[in-house]
Amino acid sequence: MTQAQITPGQLLNSYWTIYFLSATNGHNYFVVGHIGESTHNNETARFARVSLLDIHDKLYYGTTLLDGNATLSTDTFSFQSKQFQSYATTADQLSTMVSISSAENTTFSLVSRPQGPNIYDAGSGHFFWGNDMTFEYASPECYVTGSITSQGQTIDVIPEKSMAWYDRQFGPGFGSSGWNLFIFYLENGVKSCIWHSSAVGEGPALRLATFLFPDGHHEVYPIADDIHPSTPFVSNQTGITYYGSHEINVIGIDASFLIELPVLAGEMTNHESPTTGNTLFEGYSIVKGVFKGECVTGWGVSEQKSPL
Repeated sequence: MTQAQITPGQLLNSYWTIYFLSATNGHNYFVVGHIGESTHNNETARFARVSLLDIHDKLYYGTTLLDGNATLSTDTFSFQSKQFQSYATTADQLSTMVSISSAENTTFSLVSRPQGPNIYDAGSGHFFWGNDMTFEYASPECYVTGSITSQGQTIDVIPEKSMAWYDRQFGPGFGSSGWNLFIFYLENGVKSCIWHSSAVGEGPALRLATFLFPDGHHEVYPIADDIHPSTPFVSNQTGITYYGSHEINVIGIDASFLIELPVLAGEMTNHESPTTGNTLFEGYSIVKGVFKGECVTGWGVSEQKSPL
């Protein structure tokens, strides 16, 4: 097994924070800090993925960092590697989260603090994904402070105009046949997490939409199989084809969404060894559509993963 190559049947721990930042230079940024740990045949691989997109100038850089000396403590939640650190500073491992990157073209130091209710995928956090069960929850609205470095300048974040989504997933389930994951915020205060994951072996495909309402209650619905991928583009690093547009139809309520990438970028791979196993796509997206019969707009992320 090559380092950080995730394969079916592994026990997976994955933590990531996606930041939507307004900065004092007048630009908006999309930043990802993602760490993972997988165990297979008593061997553990740890990795980090980071990216930084200047939405205004359409400048993007993303990478997967492989560090054989990286450490992860789940007792206190602390990930430490040469170029990326993510850790909690409070006993509950959630109230204050720090992410620091010194990687090339993705330098940032950010602190996030959850506000409001968590979202639990499938309503409880437990669902079948790929080959087994997984558990996932998120703090979808975090207050952010700190700074980023873009084009050689260190720029302060404007907390009142910024937001972060912190996500934790773990368990033996893994969608090795590939998936799409869409998370987004709607202008009406609803947060959404939508899975479209291909079947693994004899297991079921995952077609699931979870909506968190401002009062904290959840509603869960299936989605249609066809998500109408369009606007294809090919990575010159990995040769993987991604899509800049998807259409989601939610079954059981009057809801449909057009999810588009204003910037066709988001791939994070190891540039020395770009493989499908160490590659993930997280693209900034804008959303428009209908939710329970009402026209809505929003923004979020389109996550795309090719089959291993």
